[in-house]
Amino acid sequence: MREPVPFATRCVCGTPLAKGATAIRDGREWRDCTACRPRDYDTRHGGPHDRGSADSYFMKPFKPHFFLGATNNSILMLDLTPDELEAYEAGWTENEASGNRKDWG
Repeated sequence: MREPVPFATRCVCGTPLAKGATAIRDGREWRDCTACRPRDYDTRHGGPHDRGSADSYFMKPFKPHFFLGATNNSILMLDLTPDELEAYEAGWTENEASGNRKDWG
């Protein structure tokens, strides 16, 4: 939901908002900059976002990759485009921030 922000001049992260910009209400904070704006990543199983999230969850090293199809049942891609690398990193970062880890015990 977008609402006008009459007096906001900066995003909560500190990035200046464009003059006349609206911002997204996120809890009690206003966010509207490229650093904070959520992206819609392809979250399919085997995709870059999924693999980044899974690597973090299973406490594996940060090693950008994804599969063209289903995980471990299709071609493994190690040469990522900038958008694919961004999606992998976002999946990794989101899971790291959540603290969600596999309980091996």
